[in-house]
Amino acid sequence: MKALSFLGRGNYQTVTYVFGERSCTASLFPEALARMFPLERLFLFVTEEARRNQRFLELRERLGNLLEDVTIPEGKSEEELWEIFARCAACFGEGDSVVLDIAHAFRSLPLIVFTVSVYLRKVMKVEVQHILYGAYEARVPRREPP
Repeated sequence: MKALSFLGRGNYQTVTYVFGERSCTASLFPEALARMFPLERLFLFVTEEARRNQRFLELRERLGNLLEDVTIPEGKSEEELWEIFARCAACFGEGDSVVLDIAHAFRSLPLIVFTVSVYLRKVMKVEVQHILYGAYEARVPRREPP
């Protein structure tokens, strides 16, 4: 199984993420994703600015060879949005099984991920297992996010 995730430069907090019977305490959802699912590859999409962030550097060190970082533009124009779409779609091959994560995705990225999921399913015959969002804001005080 392969996963697509994003990382910005936000001030992320450590939290316990829960998915069914699985759980993982982490400050970054991509790390929790890597710990809770049997992934062969985690494609992490980052801008140049996010790539220089200490959290990205620490995550890359913790996940090692599982993580493949993909540089994307800021998404400030239609052309840049299509470039992000193309880079997302290019990570997967026909018949792949994938998890798509939008927890740390910025602004228009969740819409792009949804569009990519339709493209992958219909054109590339990819099996989208899950589209996930680590709902930090939806948590009950002193409880885990769904």
